[in-house]
Amino acid sequence: MSKNRLKLHAIMVGILLLGLTSGCSYNQTKGESMPEATPITSELDADGLTQGDVAKLGQEQEFDLAIKRADRAGEILEQSQNAIDRGSWHWIGSGISPNPAPNGVAWDYLKGANGENSYYIMLNRAHFPSGAKGERSDLDPVRRYFESKAWTVTETEISGSFYLRAMTKDGYQVEYLVQKNGQYSLEVASKLFWSNDSYALGRSVALRQPRDFPETSLPSVREKLPSWDDPVIPLSS
Repeated sequence: MSKNRLKLHAIMVGILLLGLTSGCSYNQTKGESMPEATPITSELDADGLTQGDVAKLGQEQEFDLAIKRADRAGEILEQSQNAIDRGSWHWIGSGISPNPAPNGVAWDYLKGANGENSYYIMLNRAHFPSGAKGERSDLDPVRRYFESKAWTVTETEISGSFYLRAMTKDGYQVEYLVQKNGQYSLEVASKLFWSNDSYALGRSVALRQPRDFPETSLPSVREKLPSWDDPVIPLSS
């Protein structure tokens, strides 16, 4: 994939995340509770909370929790990037995404979860190591890093591409993808979290988040996470 196509992909991911939430209404009054959801399960999410626990939270509290979780994902991403390649990485996409699958996503099962009541955090970067040809052996340094963290590691081959996945002790999946075209990608994705309204939550974050993402950066450059008190930025900005 060319650099221009990578940039377009990053832009499109941002648009899709905003588009998922664009039809939802929400009240911006600080501290006002979202409509209380009737708990349908006693299942614990990735933070050990039930739907009943989350139903007691107001918008600002849910927002702050989501930002805290996104910051943790960013920390894992930065540390993993530095361990793999301290050079420049391309930004592919990031965001707080409503859960798209009944009962969970591919890396996490949560009974009763759906697109309205749960979400996950996902961050992505890519790099093009010199001379990279998609060799399985290119996973080895990453495997050593994952194992040094005492993370659970699995490997999969799909259509000639190699996936190395690790699960952190606090419930984030880290995936490194090796492809024959020389584009190697790194992804950090959380397990599922309950929400009173995942679409409204995603929108409340997106409307406050700066949109000046770089095309490429060193691992130390992380996305700027908003606070509840930040001004709402119109989508046309």
